[in-house]
Amino acid sequence: MPRTEANKQKLMPPTVNKLRPTNQAYLVWDTYQRGLALQIQPTGYRSYKLIYRFHGRPRCYHIGAADAIGLADARKLAAELMLEVIRGKDPAAEKRAVRGAGTFAEVGLSKARGGGVEILEAVAPGSMPTACVPPLRTK
Repeated sequence: MPRTEANKQKLMPPTVNKLRPTNQAYLVWDTYQRGLALQIQPTGYRSYKLIYRFHGRPRCYHIGAADAIGLADARKLAAELMLEVIRGKDPAAEKRAVRGAGTFAEVGLSKARGGGVEILEAVAPGSMPTACVPPLRTK
């Protein structure tokens, strides 16, 4: 299967909105900021991606939806992330590590045990003071 030529152009705000979806998702690479690409899904969803190599392997970092973040902000964020890559960090791996840090209950319990937060005991059914319970409506 022959390789197709990369779709590269200098992205501009009108260009971002003008690109039309096809039956397959595709990338449009920005010639202004290295590694920044606009991905267009068949549904019409557009998102900015930073694609880089870390230890010889390609990595993809989702910057944000094109309708939520502007092109100038996406370029700034892409430049900052590329600087982290040059310094030896992997932003995509760090994002995955934060996301998989634990459930809300696990994080809350670990902070409560180590941070001096008082852990409240569960209230037994029927032992709650009646002043806290709103009256039931009857028809």
